[in-house]
Amino acid sequence: MHVFRTLSEVREQVEQWLADYNQQIPYDSLEG
Repeated sequence: MHVFRTLSEVREQVEQWLADYNQQIPYDSLEG
């Protein structure tokens, strides 16, 4: 588990995770 010291650290990690996630998951899979 990662402990964040600042809100900016949280934002950076979330943005990086979203970027990685969006590149790996095809958008058409979201349509059901």
